[in-house]
Amino acid sequence: TNVDLQIDPAELERITANELTVNSTEVISVSNITGANSDNIGTVRLNALVSDVRFFDANSTFNTLVVTADDDIDFFASVTTDTGAISLNAQGTGANDGLINTNGDIVIDAATSLTIQNENGINGTAGTLTLNADTGITITGGNITTVGQTTINSDTTADGNGDLDIGAEIDFSTSGNGLNITANDLILGTNSTITVTNADLVINESHGGGIGFGN
Repeated sequence: TNVDLQIDPAELERITANELTVNSTEVISVSNITGANSDNIGTVRLNALVSDVRFFDANSTFNTLVVTADDDIDFFASVTTDTGAISLNAQGTGANDGLINTNGDIVIDAATSLTIQNENGINGTAGTLTLNADTGITITGGNITTVGQTTINSDTTADGNGDLDIGAEIDFSTSGNGLNITANDLILGTNSTITVTNADLVINESHGGGIGFGN
């Protein structure tokens, strides 16, 4: 990537800190960070103060990851945490979009919780989308539109600690593709909808505690 400040994977591996905060007034680009590269840093915070954060080319792994963008967070590659949470916040300040964009077969996989906040929604333009977390997935903000098979598991260790919480006023559409949800509980916020046309919606109870269907 043609940027002024470049932290290579091997350089990152030689940094030890409880938290590493990276601030930029331009785009922050992330690619090919392995678990070994990021293992000495407890939490990585990426703050794009007026622009985007982009995950591209090759997948990346962190311990705990917090991403804040004044504009969009773009996924052209997948991201994983191997010990902690993932927090994504596309703020959309002023004229900025505030979107979570996915392009390709994208996996966002959190070792603990996954929190997705956005101003104007999750926008899939190509490929499948998989969201995984062990202790719950919370999504707030604008509408969710995916364009391929969508798979969500908010309780990956099936211990009953992972709910899927979709906030209020969100329309979730898979554009005619299937949706598979595994969760301890599904919480659909006020006036929110899930629409799966010409395909199947499958909801799996993760923990073995039973399902209540109706009052």
